[in-house]
Amino acid sequence: MADPLASLDILTRLRLNQIGLSIDDFGTGHSSLAQLRDIPFDELKVDRGFVHGAHQDPSLRAIVTSSVGMSRQMGIRSVAEGIEDENDFQYARAAGFDVAQGYFVGRPMNAKELPNWIANWNERRAALFAAKAGFNRWNFDSAANDSTINVIPQTVRPR
Repeated sequence: MADPLASLDILTRLRLNQIGLSIDDFGTGHSSLAQLRDIPFDELKVDRGFVHGAHQDPSLRAIVTSSVGMSRQMGIRSVAEGIEDENDFQYARAAGFDVAQGYFVGRPMNAKELPNWIANWNERRAALFAAKAGFNRWNFDSAANDSTINVIPQTVRPR
């Protein structure tokens, strides 16, 4: 950003016009706490490097728990990137993420494939949410309630 004030002005105007802003790959590269503080984001996307496998790694769990808690305190949506398997999905749900994103949820697809994905997802969803009892095998401390977690396919390409 050559001119941070001009950039902030543009981003603020976008938010005032109901255009959402996400901080992507949070915890890596150029995403930072300073950006989170200074830019009017409405979504925090926690990088897959912290989400994938967090169910079995205490350090990753600490980072995920802090990130989800911070997003809640700031009133912004939290997205778990890198949901690669059912363990990741169930952990993201238990950790309190608002949205799950990754290959386990849906691989990149053309727009014409979306109706089929929705039908398949609706079938899978019942089994995934019935598996909540499986959380105990990882001894999660979860503040999550029984509400559903939103899911988004990895990428939808219009064609």
